[in-house]
Amino acid sequence: MKVITICGSLKFQNEIMEVAEKLNKTGVCVLTPVYPYSKELKLSDIDIDNMKKAHFKRIELSNSIRVKNNLSEQDTDKFLSLTRTKLENKNYKVYFS
Repeated sequence: MKVITICGSLKFQNEIMEVAEKLNKTGVCVLTPVYPYSKELKLSDIDIDNMKKAHFKRIELSNSIRVKNNLSEQDTDKFLSLTRTKLENKNYKVYFS
């Protein structure tokens, strides 16, 4: 079974969930970011670091990633550089939407 992690800004939550639903209907296992449940949630630096590590683990478990963002090209390159570092020995594909 193909496993895809969707990466992107939380401001694209609706679009990410729509893509995840469509992919899941085709039999793809989809891993997405964790969305905040509580508006009053306060995250410490440790919490944020743990969430980043968990997301990179999702990427590591995937056959490919799909990126949904409005980041600048420089910021996207930085993100992909971090991702490639985590997956340097893995054959994976990156899709932008």
